[in-house]
Amino acid sequence: MNKVFYLLIIAFLCSCSKDGSDDVINLPQIDNFTAVYKNNPNLTFVNSDGEKINFVTTYEKRAIENELPNNSTYILDDYFIQLNSSENDIEIILLGSAFVSSDLNTINPSLNIKLMPFRSNSIWMDINPRDGTHFSTSTTDFYTTHELIDISFNDVYAVSADNQTAFSALYYNQTNGVIGFKDGGNQLWRLDQE
Repeated sequence: MNKVFYLLIIAFLCSCSKDGSDDVINLPQIDNFTAVYKNNPNLTFVNSDGEKINFVTTYEKRAIENELPNNSTYILDDYFIQLNSSENDIEIILLGSAFVSSDLNTINPSLNIKLMPFRSNSIWMDINPRDGTHFSTSTTDFYTTHELIDISFNDVYAVSADNQTAFSALYYNQTNGVIGFKDGGNQLWRLDQE
């Protein structure tokens, strides 16, 4: 009899949340755009002279609790991916999240990609993983095929910016993630495919 009583108490406690209104919002679109970084702790970029820059990758996917105006809550996937080359003072950050309306009917996922040195202007782009729309710091292009140092990539988002002191271009695709960038000297660096 005691076992049944304890089981009923446990079942009751497990069925109760703060107010019974927690919703979980998963973002599979951002999962698809960031999957390449899940098991890739190190990435290398190469220039046309064969010089290399090594990056250490950090991948975090978290569940963040948010409160709505009516005091109900929802849980939202949140992504933080960092590519860091401390020896070259270069950091690439990818942030994935979403705008959620107060009635939970509008969910707009967004992937923000930012390339920056720690002491200068950054170059960035935002991609909506649901429909592929994008905007950025400056001119943004989308190429069905784009070549970077003798390798062709499909479905490339590219942003370029004039008058940048540190970086002038950033290239990204869903299959490979960040595939290239141009430094302040306009030197192109491409994701090493070896």
